[in-house]
Amino acid sequence: MKRRRLWPWLVVPALGVTALVIYLAGRYPEALDEGGGQLHLTYMVLLLALVGSSAVLHWRRRPRRALGHALAWAAIALVLLVGYSYRH
Repeated sequence: MKRRRLWPWLVVPALGVTALVIYLAGRYPEALDEGGGQLHLTYMVLLLALVGSSAVLHWRRRPRRALGHALAWAAIALVLLVGYSYRH
């Protein structure tokens, strides 16, 4: 059985999220100054880490099925976005 390395699949997205958070905190510093902003950011980053690591592990097991699920969720999100855009 061919053994793949797991660390690039976890480290590269983590570095990307870290860079994005640092950029956005520098660009919009007032967002973290408001009440609960830092706590909310911490919660969302931890939630993203949990969901992201689960997705990476699932992707490695069944890539075709995971891609199908990702496309289905993207389609649902697109329908919701378009529906929300035309509500008025």
